[in-house]
Amino acid sequence: MRVLVYRRQSGSRYLPLVREGLARRGVEATVVACDTPEEAEAALPEADVLLSWGLPAGLYGKAPGLRWVQSIGAGIDDLLADPSLPAGVSVTRVTGFFGPQIAEYVMAHLLAVSQDLRRAYATQARRAWEQWEPSHLRGKCLGVAGVGEIGRVVAARARAFGLTVLGLRRGPSPCPEVDRAYSLEQMGEFLPLLDYLVVTLPLTPETRHLFGRRQFSQLKRGSWLVNVGRGPVVDPAALIEALRDGHLGGAVLDAHEVEPLPADNPLWAMPNVTITPHISGLSDPVYVADYFGDNARRFVDGLPLKGLVDRRRGY
Repeated sequence: MRVLVYRRQSGSRYLPLVREGLARRGVEATVVACDTPEEAEAALPEADVLLSWGLPAGLYGKAPGLRWVQSIGAGIDDLLADPSLPAGVSVTRVTGFFGPQIAEYVMAHLLAVSQDLRRAYATQARRAWEQWEPSHLRGKCLGVAGVGEIGRVVAARARAFGLTVLGLRRGPSPCPEVDRAYSLEQMGEFLPLLDYLVVTLPLTPETRHLFGRRQFSQLKRGSWLVNVGRGPVVDPAALIEALRDGHLGGAVLDAHEVEPLPADNPLWAMPNVTITPHISGLSDPVYVADYFGDNARRFVDGLPLKGLVDRRRGY
């Protein structure tokens, strides 16, 4: 097996971990790591397995023997959208890791909103003793759009805080972590019930700009949006409009249609918007290397791979 590890500016950080993980599982492999697109382009012709994140578009065709791509993260929409990726190549994503940390991010920001922590920090900075009455999460309704592995953990944490939790998914099949599940066709029933909407959906042709002007108008006035899924699932123009006219109470945005978010984007200056640079679910090299080692053993033995992506569905 000839493995190429690529992540811009940090591919070499994974190299000793990947080598150790493969050796511990008895997988014989030549492993090289690249930190720049130029290094990756030069090394790809020799690779048959790729462990990567953010490989520039068009480079997959430089690896004629490529058989398997393991994403370093959970998102694989950019990878699947690249026409240079051959149809027969297996694609896997990391599973079993991101749910707890993304759920912590979501709950931290929901608590910050309900307790009005911005006001607390502002009054402290002014040394002003000004009491106010915080709101509370208990008794409110939270909707999770995308009740997959990550969404289920978010739902479970939210229920622990006394929120009623509703789920939105492709089909209304049972999901024990939510109080009720809705299908995409039931969006009009789902949205008006919510005080908070948390988006954890993957990006597919079906979900691109799924939340636009019509969907925002169906939410309760004053409700909040939290996007920890993929940026393009939310129509940014419709979001800005809903925030400006006051229909949305605010938004917490960790995923954006264009990243980095341009400095002239009006979202930066909105007082009811929190912007973070896609940090709610960061990859851990130790976990990724261990996960890849397990999958490499499966790959060699001809066993089903963990996190195998259905390329037709997009996740």
